[in-house]
Amino acid sequence: MNYPTDKNTHYIDPRIRKELTAAAKRLRDIKVYRGNLRRWLIASGIAILILGFSTFWPDFSSFAFPAVAFVILVTLYKNFVAKIHIPMDFGDTAVQVEKEFPNLENMLSTAIEQKRTSQGFNFLQEKVISQALHFSFFQYWEDTGKKDLAKLKLIHFGALMWIAALSALSWFSKSEESWIDAPSMPVLTSSVKVTPGNTEVERGSALVIAARFKGDVPRTASLILQKDDGDRVIYAMAQSLSDPVFAYTLPSVEESSHYYIEFPRKETARYRLEVYDLPALAQADAFLDYPEYTGIRDRLTEDTRRVSAVEGTILNYQFLVNKPLATAELEDTEGVRIQLSPTNPEKTKFATEINLAESLRFHLHLTDEQDRKNAYPPDIRIEVRENKRPELTLNFPRDDQAVSPIEELILEAKANDDFGLVDYGIALSIGANNPEYVSLKSQEEDSIEASFDKLYALEKEAVEVDQLVTWFVWADDFVADGQSRRTSSDLYYAKVRPLEEIYREGEAAGGQSMGGRGPEGEILNQQRQIAIVTFKLKQRGIEAPSFLEDTEVLHEIQQIIWLQLEQIKMELHEGKILTAANQAGEFMGKAIEHFSEILAEESEEPVGPAWLAAQGAYQSLLRMRPREMNVTQGRHQAGGGGGGQNRNQRQLNQLEFSEEENRYETESQAQALTTPQEREQLEVLSKLNQLARRQQQVNERLHEMQTALAAVEDEEEREIRRELKRLEEEQRRILTQMDELRQRMENLPSNRETREAREQMEETREDMRNISESLQDGEVSKALASGSRTQENLENLREEFRQNTSSQFAEGMEQVRDVARELAQNQRELSKQLDEVENEQAPRLDDSGDREEIADRFRQQREGLENLMNDLRQITEDSESGEPTLHRKLYNVIRSQNQNEAGEQLKIGEELVLRGFLNQAQEMQPELQEAFNDLERQISKAAESIMGDATTELRFAQEELDELIDQLEQEGPEGSEMAKANAGQSGQSESREQSQGQRSPDQQSSQEGQQDGELTQSQGQQGGQKESQLAKSGQQPGQNNPGGQNRGGNIQTTISGGGGNQLLDLENFIRSFSENTGGWDGPITGRDFRDWNERLRTVEGLMELPEARERMQQARERAERMRAEFKRHGNPPQWEDIDTLILSPIQEVHSWVQQELLRKDRSDVLQPVDRDPVPPKFTESVKRYYEALGGDS
Repeated sequence: MNYPTDKNTHYIDPRIRKELTAAAKRLRDIKVYRGNLRRWLIASGIAILILGFSTFWPDFSSFAFPAVAFVILVTLYKNFVAKIHIPMDFGDTAVQVEKEFPNLENMLSTAIEQKRTSQGFNFLQEKVISQALHFSFFQYWEDTGKKDLAKLKLIHFGALMWIAALSALSWFSKSEESWIDAPSMPVLTSSVKVTPGNTEVERGSALVIAARFKGDVPRTASLILQKDDGDRVIYAMAQSLSDPVFAYTLPSVEESSHYYIEFPRKETARYRLEVYDLPALAQADAFLDYPEYTGIRDRLTEDTRRVSAVEGTILNYQFLVNKPLATAELEDTEGVRIQLSPTNPEKTKFATEINLAESLRFHLHLTDEQDRKNAYPPDIRIEVRENKRPELTLNFPRDDQAVSPIEELILEAKANDDFGLVDYGIALSIGANNPEYVSLKSQEEDSIEASFDKLYALEKEAVEVDQLVTWFVWADDFVADGQSRRTSSDLYYAKVRPLEEIYREGEAAGGQSMGGRGPEGEILNQQRQIAIVTFKLKQRGIEAPSFLEDTEVLHEIQQIIWLQLEQIKMELHEGKILTAANQAGEFMGKAIEHFSEILAEESEEPVGPAWLAAQGAYQSLLRMRPREMNVTQGRHQAGGGGGGQNRNQRQLNQLEFSEEENRYETESQAQALTTPQEREQLEVLSKLNQLARRQQQVNERLHEMQTALAAVEDEEEREIRRELKRLEEEQRRILTQMDELRQRMENLPSNRETREAREQMEETREDMRNISESLQDGEVSKALASGSRTQENLENLREEFRQNTSSQFAEGMEQVRDVARELAQNQRELSKQLDEVENEQAPRLDDSGDREEIADRFRQQREGLENLMNDLRQITEDSESGEPTLHRKLYNVIRSQNQNEAGEQLKIGEELVLRGFLNQAQEMQPELQEAFNDLERQISKAAESIMGDATTELRFAQEELDELIDQLEQEGPEGSEMAKANAGQSGQSESREQSQGQRSPDQQSSQEGQQDGELTQSQGQQGGQKESQLAKSGQQPGQNNPGGQNRGGNIQTTISGGGGNQLLDLENFIRSFSENTGGWDGPITGRDFRDWNERLRTVEGLMELPEARERMQQARERAERMRAEFKRHGNPPQWEDIDTLILSPIQEVHSWVQQELLRKDRSDVLQPVDRDPVPPKFTESVKRYYEALGGDS
């Protein structure tokens, strides 16, 4: 074989080259083998990687052998190329020979380096070559490298065997896969039963996969999840101790995949795990086509499930769903379903059109093409607002009058309507004549609110003495069909009196005042009422549900009055009075005939003549009254007893009565503190409070996300994006609550303030939608800007309110609270039973009985939890309008319960126990127990808010005082650090927590009604203050009600005292918005002084003990003075002054409140007898005393 040689080989002496050729060949082979070994090592590494890929990615196993074979072929080619290109290196050979034979001393290398010239070698060169050749005679140069070559050949053979083994392994892996997949080996799949096999599962739900082996049970088994995108996930399965079963629980299945069970050198068949989505509502858009008379532009409200509109509005409701559907239906409360029509070919959009006439409530039922239905049909509420009649108020005069024929009657009135007044004015009627309607609306005027007046010169109207003048206010508005509708106010009367009337003092008669207390007076008042009621019956029309029944009552009463009049006429002798009585009888007869016609014909046409006849009868009865009257001094009358009761009051006041004043007052009742309209306003503002708090929380989280996104890694950014997704869902829930609040605001009286509030609510809602859209697009800065605007708008909408509680839902809440406690106790017993079964000293071969019992308890817990949540949902829906606080708390309970998935965990636990995985079931118990305990706490807290007790106000005061003290301590030299130190010295923080921890609902209920003597006295004082305030307001019972008639709608109320809870809750809410996130300023020198001071004033009003109120007042006034000094001079007050003058009085009151709470909550605990605050002059001495005690310790 010819070997390649070095290019300088021909310069070497042939004799030297001949002696070194054998060694040069051997050294060249060593280089070749070393190169081959390096290439085989690289090839083996590549082959190992290929086999690793085929192990973890089975789909790659079919390519393993071809890839290994290709690597081997490439390596062989590289070895061949290297072998033919590596030359024999005689220079390197000489060096190796000299190393083998050291006595050469570089002589051989020197001889090789000699170059032949044209004349040959010179003497010296020849001498060197000869000496080198001399050594070759007794040295074996050809043996150089012989041992190294033998070793390399052996290693090279081993490398070839290793490569051959890798090739065989890759081929065997491919063959084994084909062998397992072949249908000729059914034993590998038939010996294992896999559950649930091919199945479908809802996205996000949990799934238990188990494998039961028949025969030999392997030591280990793995669940292989092969996703559709190629990812392969391996889960180690756990084995039951008593059964040949391996199982694994997938906590949340998110996408479709294949799965199989793998155990040593074998695997089961592949099963399909198909993930599906239940139908769900993605967005609901409401397009409202308002009637023309409302003047409201058509409006599109996006993403809303709460719609509020006036009657007559056409609603086009569009629903966007998450997948193509077969059907979509709206089901009302009576079970009637409305089929929705698809609006796109994909059947993902559905719509319906409804002409709104009454409030509706639907549940949206969705069904997909696989007949799957949505688990929780969305609640769709449509509140239809009635087009109310105009509100009419007569400002002056507000009661009946007695006028002379030559007087001028000035009438002032006000009218307002929801959507605009078509016409309005005043109507005047004289005697039994038809009223004359006078329009006072100008042609250009177009408003929903108007004030107007009219001057009637009675002399020009040619009124006569003893005639009856009747007037009322009227207004026209539009109804749903576009027609006008007339509304009239109550009737007001004026009796035309003679120019002269004589009043004489009569004998005292039990303190009664003059006029009309005999039979004639009773008939007069009754006839007046008939005229008024008949007029109202005329206004209501035959559409009123009780029209015929009311007419029949009027018919009977008019007959009775006519019979009474006939009896009185028998005793009359004066001609003028008898003539008036006869005229009255004739008018009464006509009225009776007209009432009879109404009942016979069931028509409303005779109502007008019947009213005129009743008016004529009333006028005739007035003429029966004498012109000279005896009057006596009487007591304060609650309401007028007819037109004569307020007549000529100036003349009556000028009489000098000889009868002494009766100084014994009759009992009077205080008026209600709130009207239904005010209560509705408070509920609306309570909802605003909730929305503002939740919006603030979202804004704070958005601010944190915006800061975090500035510098994050990829994994952190993905986590932040997930958090933004959760914030988007929370914002959608806030938007739903905003829609509910908008519905409530539609129920408020229509005036300029409420209309502006509604407009602001629309703007706020649009900002909320912008937040959701910005979060969906990932624009955090834009979402934060919209959130800030929303928060500001909610702050501007709020006003003072008081939380109103009632016992309407107390019984239901007590029941669900007991059920929650029972479930928590049962869960503790279940966990204990699991521990006992697990810790048995001698495990039994068959423990199926115990497992079935435990699984049954799991099932009972799950069913009990479901029933409890159903009851809570029902109470939440029922309390939405009447008890917003309870509704909010129960809503939070339901939401948190949906998040912890306790029901799903109970279901999984039941299945694990049945399959014998008691260890895994036991591991779930702490989390389940905590979920039930938390549910019990939340329900108990919600129940306390509605059931209430005698200590509610004290608890509010204590909580407020805690925060007020903590905030005031921030004025100290070291801020919050000093606050903590002061709290540790005084021990108040610990005692506060202790008193709160000692309270329980049972103890609270047992203490109801127990009051200290001082508290009882102060409550009486407060009650007297309330009555005095009502009296000072100028409002008397029956005022504004002519003749004692209750006209409604004009009752004025004054709220005073006992309103502390409103301000407490509200100011908590306001303070939460105004917190300075960058730092904290104390209330005296900070920006929150106004809120802090108002809260202090509220607590002051709650204090029933006069001394405590006085101390709070002192602290508040001193704080105001310090604040004024600070703003005037800019110098902050000294901490010693704040501590002595402000903080100490507040802490004293806090101690008193704390002791009162402890006394009410724990009647069996000994309490100090003296609970009064320290007198001011001894405050400093007591402080030094306690400081001395603390210093000694």
